[in-house]
Amino acid sequence: MNMDDAKKIERPPIKDGEQYTFYSTMQQEYLKPAQRMRNYTGKLVTVLGKIEPTDYVNDDDEPMFKVQAADGFEFAAYEGELNGWFVDTGQFFWPDATWGHDHDTFALANEKETT
Repeated sequence: MNMDDAKKIERPPIKDGEQYTFYSTMQQEYLKPAQRMRNYTGKLVTVLGKIEPTDYVNDDDEPMFKVQAADGFEFAAYEGELNGWFVDTGQFFWPDATWGHDHDTFALANEKETT
């Protein structure tokens, strides 16, 4: 789907306590594998609450939310990572560090082993 078509989709507000399918926009190759948000791409996460803009730096002014995965891992997610925007536009990382619907391998050169 292109950007113009994605913009036409009405996206309901993110609500505390609700579950959403997460799609990570972060590769996080610098973190240990177990700490990477991309591990949760395509999986349900539960919204714990909105993060106040004063608590993070976000040049896009996109709302962020604290979320929890089924295994208890908690992290911050952009609104677009929860409401389908990034999956609709193909802008996300899979757990294996491939990109988008086509599993593009361009970012694999960044990967390194971290222990």
